[in-house]
Amino acid sequence: MSFILYGGLFDPVHLGHIEIARRAYEQVKPEKVIWIPSACPPHRKVGGISALKRKNMLEWLFDNIDEYEVSSVELSEGHQGYSAETLKIFQKKYPRAKIYMLIGSDEGVNFKKWKSWEYILENATLIIGKRGDLNGKLPKEVKASAVMLNNRAIDVSSTMLRQSLKKGEPAGGYLPERLGEYIKKQGLYL
Repeated sequence: MSFILYGGLFDPVHLGHIEIARRAYEQVKPEKVIWIPSACPPHRKVGGISALKRKNMLEWLFDNIDEYEVSSVELSEGHQGYSAETLKIFQKKYPRAKIYMLIGSDEGVNFKKWKSWEYILENATLIIGKRGDLNGKLPKEVKASAVMLNNRAIDVSSTMLRQSLKKGEPAGGYLPERLGEYIKKQGLYL
């Protein structure tokens, strides 16, 4: 058994996130990509909707996609939001599984600043997808052991999308069409 852990705020999830997940699934061929919305990551301020609403949005969007699953593991009481902690939970639950961890190249550049980054590299295989126009370089320890995705970088950010949605502006084709309808119907990001 193998699967990819893909954590993030996904506030909202956009075509950049989906492109990276799709390419990782095609390239690595695991059983599943497990989307893990973060409640409150220690390194970032949460600026959009609640974690529960983000989880519900992901479940709705991926409802009929067999290769995607949504986990609420980081929304549980007491989870501190560290990826190493999440990895340990999945290792305990699936002790024989091959675990990949998907991150964007923007996070890869700063990976050595993550809590317990060495533990992650020792216990999971990083998959790094291109995100936006990145000028930084990956640390050698990360580059040496990571799977680099052959994906097209989509220059979009959730922050930009939240600002557009709040103003009632179109999302510029960066959201799946049906997700735009869901966001409007649920009254999110207003």
